[in-house]
Amino acid sequence: MKKLQLFNWMLIAFLALQFTSCSNEPLEGQFPQQDTSGEIVPGSFTAIVNGVAFTAAFTTASVNVDGDFTITGVSANNTAIFLTASPLAIGSYDLTLDGTSTNGASYFDVQSPTNPFITLAETGGSGNMNITAYNETDLIVSGAFSFVGTRAALDSNGDPILDSNGDVIIQNASITQGVFNDIQMVFDENPGGGEPGGGGGSEEPGDVDEFFALVDGQEHVDILLETTLNTVGDDMIFKVEAQTATGSMMRIDIPFDMGLGTFDMEDGISDGTKLIGIYNPNIGGENLSSNPGSITFTQFDTQNGIIEANFSFTARDPLGEDTSVYQVTQGSFTVYFEGTDPPALVPFKALIDECHSRGIAIILDVVYNHAFSQNPLCQLYWDATVFKPTTQNPFVNPDAKHDFNVGYDLNHESAALKQYVKQTMEWWLTEYKVDGFRFDLSKGFTQKNTLGDVAAWGQYDGARVNNIKRIYSEMKAVNPNSYVILEHFAENTEEKELANYGCMFWGNINHEATEAAMGYASNFSNAYHINKGWNNPKNIAYAESHDEERIMYKNLQFGNENGAYSIKDID
Repeated sequence: MKKLQLFNWMLIAFLALQFTSCSNEPLEGQFPQQDTSGEIVPGSFTAIVNGVAFTAAFTTASVNVDGDFTITGVSANNTAIFLTASPLAIGSYDLTLDGTSTNGASYFDVQSPTNPFITLAETGGSGNMNITAYNETDLIVSGAFSFVGTRAALDSNGDPILDSNGDVIIQNASITQGVFNDIQMVFDENPGGGEPGGGGGSEEPGDVDEFFALVDGQEHVDILLETTLNTVGDDMIFKVEAQTATGSMMRIDIPFDMGLGTFDMEDGISDGTKLIGIYNPNIGGENLSSNPGSITFTQFDTQNGIIEANFSFTARDPLGEDTSVYQVTQGSFTVYFEGTDPPALVPFKALIDECHSRGIAIILDVVYNHAFSQNPLCQLYWDATVFKPTTQNPFVNPDAKHDFNVGYDLNHESAALKQYVKQTMEWWLTEYKVDGFRFDLSKGFTQKNTLGDVAAWGQYDGARVNNIKRIYSEMKAVNPNSYVILEHFAENTEEKELANYGCMFWGNINHEATEAAMGYASNFSNAYHINKGWNNPKNIAYAESHDEERIMYKNLQFGNENGAYSIKDID
């Protein structure tokens, strides 16, 4: 069971109250009047902290229906002492946090208000409190206390400071002669202190976050348990993280779309989207990850805000550099959080994912040959007086380099355009996980000026070949299995070289297919890559496309006839 979570919640609740309140908000509580007689006065809260007098300028106390008692004294310079014990009655309480009770004490200093000194036995903390008077009717309490609080020393980045042996340096605070006198309490009708820290969504008073695990047989006693929901790209993931007083950390990363059942944890380095267990003993090394590991979700309700699970894993260095191995066993947690709806699906991404689940590849038809006037690549460097890109435009030529251009011709020798093409392709391949691209008018990927000579444009162009090879190599660096289809129609020697490099080609057999459909003799031999002298079957022969179409119309208009049989007769 979770042994310190109630105490953790009280610390967090106190921090939220004390250190994030606005300075212009009126304070509520008990403010003792100045007294110079040396006598203890009603409403006072005093102590000696490391030999220095502590006097509370503000004191607040509460007790709930279960008898859970908390009291906080805050000095004028925002140092604070916090005590908790249960059930409230006249008598003595051990404030040592050893896993057997939720009684405890803490001291907050100005230098590190989010890293209090606490009475954790594991690091040498201890303490006691004696309730000397308790008026249950008027809710007034008096008592005395003393304790030793400990904490891990942290650097400016919030990371634990290690000594020469690699151990975390532990700091101490000694609080003696503590006295509080006739403190007015507030009665809390909620049992268990109300809403738990780390949660936030549930209104049930008993909803307290719990975390437990053994590391090589020793309990991972956490002083801080946090549940956060993070977004990585389009993925949402819960992170349940438990940290001990010595800085050792255990974290379970849980994708939002998990559900009830038992699942294998992933290994390797966490990229923020995996179901994975993480452990770091805080002895100077990197995070160790589950290898192997498993987790069973017994509750998984993201809309109402609760996840409950049991887990175990072997923690190893995913890079194999650290030979340390830790066995995490008997792991369990129950965490509450503000409920949230699942993320809305991006329709095109959902379509791609569904196609992939059915073994269907998605290839985008993209245009990197030309752009029109409203395209940002044109508008960035635009000469409105002549209505075309300027000569300084690093992406677009002011004048086309070949006769088949439409719009404005892109400059594929420009470093700026090369980077633009590379980045946009990488984005589609990684963000949407498309499988490749069909490049419209790829024969235009050249700066060779062939205006007025279409035949010259189709001749072998080494610069164009290099551009296309570079683009395909950049794609394969992202996804080695990605596809390239070129609408090229260049000289066969050029197409053969690119086919041997792995590119596929748009193979136009519209004329042959139309003739055959109309009932006339036709020859499809050009569809076969061997007849082109290619080593690889990279020719995608097509009968119709967005440019070549209307075979059926031609059948009805020009179809062959033989006796009573006519292609023109659709019936």
